Amino acid sequence: METQEYFKLKPPPLGKVEAQASGSSAMIRWAPGNGVVYQLIATPVPEDVAKVIGGSLLLSLMRRDGKSYVSYPGNPGGFYHLIFVEEKWGKDLGEEGTLYATALLNWALFGDDVSGQYAKEMFEEAQRRWQ
Repeated sequence: METQEYFKLKPPPLGKVEAQASGSSAMIRWAPGNGVVYQLIATPVPEDVAKVIGGSLLLSLMRRDGKSYVSYPGNPGGFYHLIFVEEKWGKDLGEEGTLYATALLNWALFGDDVSGQYAKEMFEEAQRRWQ
């Protein structure tokens, strides 16, 4: 499966977003204006692997240390609620990072209005908390 099939990036309400595909993976960097660059690497996995791990993508989010990533299987057809992101990545991302990562996952993996609106809400909540 082509990486491009998964990603329909819409511009975030603020900040700079860059995406690049290399081989079967895509790296997305988002600088929302808080002095941190959030990075997501998404790699499609073969169907037989997806059945075992429970997701058709291996999603890797940069940890707070800025040097390593934490990964979890996911699906582009799902919806990344804040509670899910907190459970899977929260201890590695911190409270602020979890809000921004939730926004990034929903912008990067979905092109519909519902996920875009949810991403915007998460982004606005993060801005309110850390201004």
